[in-house]
Amino acid sequence: MMSLNPYETPPDISAEDALRVAAPASDSDDDPVALKIDIPAFALSATAWMRLIVEGPFLLLSCGMAILTLGLPAHSESVAPWVLMIALSGLAVWSDVLIIRGANAMLAQRNLSRAKLGAALAVVPISPLVLLQWPFGLWSLRVLADREVAARFTS
Repeated sequence: MMSLNPYETPPDISAEDALRVAAPASDSDDDPVALKIDIPAFALSATAWMRLIVEGPFLLLSCGMAILTLGLPAHSESVAPWVLMIALSGLAVWSDVLIIRGANAMLAQRNLSRAKLGAALAVVPISPLVLLQWPFGLWSLRVLADREVAARFTS
């Protein structure tokens, strides 16, 4: 029985026991399937955030330019390219958000359909920056197609 005296010298413990108490091993350290899921999911999330940081300001800039263009009646024939640019930029930003949500679903091993949607959107060429995500999207799709990995996901 341990004493409740805070001034009493603690009992001697081995270095291995001290390390085990100080730094418990995480579940994914010893689990190869969890590592198989986590690495492409993290890469997919990181590249989606990079795309979002680049494309977000571009969307704001193109919206501002479209407002300036639409405000001038003499330039009504040049409105279509700006509207198209705004639509494509918005689509790219929205797809980045869905990719990030899919990567988070992969990391949490929940909602397999959301994870597959995020991985599939990563290989759709919506913007020039898709070259960053394309390899990780294919890798994630390949990992998610594995039956052992799919069995880990909860709905």
